[in-house]
Amino acid sequence: MRSLLFASLFVAGCTVGAPAGQDLTSQAPDHVDPTPNPPSCTAPSPACKSSERSYGTVTTCTNAGEALCRRVTDGCGHAFYCGSGGSQCDAVPNCDSGDSQVSTCEPDATCYQRTACGTTITCQEPRVVECNAYPSCDSGDKQVTDTTTCKDPSANCYSRTICGWTVWCIKS
Repeated sequence: MRSLLFASLFVAGCTVGAPAGQDLTSQAPDHVDPTPNPPSCTAPSPACKSSERSYGTVTTCTNAGEALCRRVTDGCGHAFYCGSGGSQCDAVPNCDSGDSQVSTCEPDATCYQRTACGTTITCQEPRVVECNAYPSCDSGDKQVTDTTTCKDPSANCYSRTICGWTVWCIKS
């Protein structure tokens, strides 16, 4: 019974859910704009002073080494930053020869910082391994005090090195 009623309404030109006076067979207008675009902003855009440089974010401004980064907002609500007081250079800080650039200094390590053009890095000196050992000859062999002895082709010499020390030994 229900399907018969629905079919009769459909055939008669009525549709369920259509606004009053409109059915599915009517044409929609060519252009419908349910949410009109807001008007464009025509406020004048401010500019940085001649002694300043413009940046999109405060982070970019401070990373460039600027001492002062002031926020500027135009009449439309768009913001940018004017930076001043920094140096304009392309120099990059470097560690001393043999030292390494690190993000954090290791405990008990010797570190220092270097800065150039607003960029600061941390440098770490290599750790010095203390070695108090001294090499020795194998048991029963003798340490040679004059290395010319080992230059003799009949000499059965060998060397031992540890902690930067080297000794020459002759097999007994």
